[in-house]
Amino acid sequence: MKYIIILIYLFYSSCFGAALEDLLDKKNLPEKASIIIVVGTFDPVHDRHIEINRGAIEQTDADYLIVLANDRTLHKPFTSTHIERNNMLFEAYKNDEKILVPRNYDFFGPSITTQVLKFLKTVFKEVQIHGLIGQGDVNNFKNRVASHFFKVDKWYVSSVLPLDQVQIPDTFGGVPTVGLYIPTVAGDPHSTEIREWFKNNQKIFELPEKLPISKEVFDFIKKQGLYLKEKNFKNGSIGFWRCLKIMSKGMTRN
Repeated sequence: MKYIIILIYLFYSSCFGAALEDLLDKKNLPEKASIIIVVGTFDPVHDRHIEINRGAIEQTDADYLIVLANDRTLHKPFTSTHIERNNMLFEAYKNDEKILVPRNYDFFGPSITTQVLKFLKTVFKEVQIHGLIGQGDVNNFKNRVASHFFKVDKWYVSSVLPLDQVQIPDTFGGVPTVGLYIPTVAGDPHSTEIREWFKNNQKIFELPEKLPISKEVFDFIKKQGLYLKEKNFKNGSIGFWRCLKIMSKGMTRN
């Protein structure tokens, strides 16, 4: 029985990775760091997500911005697994030096956000963690208790409208906020409509101009066969055969 458990652990470790060591190049790290963490569904990640995250790193003095796909959620189901969405994020940001996407972590441990926070505190002698959240999400989540969110030193609240046209609270979850005006050219994409396009256009393999995603994300979705039919993964869970399918497509990078 002991050996069966070990084999199962090794199997899932090969699918999800077992550490965050490849997240940062430790040789060139400063002793002190300011890091923004963004957590979202990204199902899929679209152009507006990318513009806002790039705008946040440009407008602040943060050393890095780390993007995480939820492996657990409180408000909506997933239609792809968190390993698929994290790999998709990696493709979207692989050419951004200051935007990082961790893909290796302990599947049997706490949430990926908790693991990243712990990892950062072991890497840097002093680190400031800032969260990034959209202005609309602040209003959606304002009635939730602070314990539902990871602890940060400050929340950046992004808005695609000028800050004098929106309401941004002074605090969120008891933490001070700073508004960021980040105008985007992507309009207001809806992930549901993007998924529906892939479902209805399975024989199109060239990125259409109207679809608000990058070529890297488009190619990834097509290669992995995502969104061909609507699926729900409770809390982003993934089973044995699903993991085997992901491994067979070469989605892990250990």
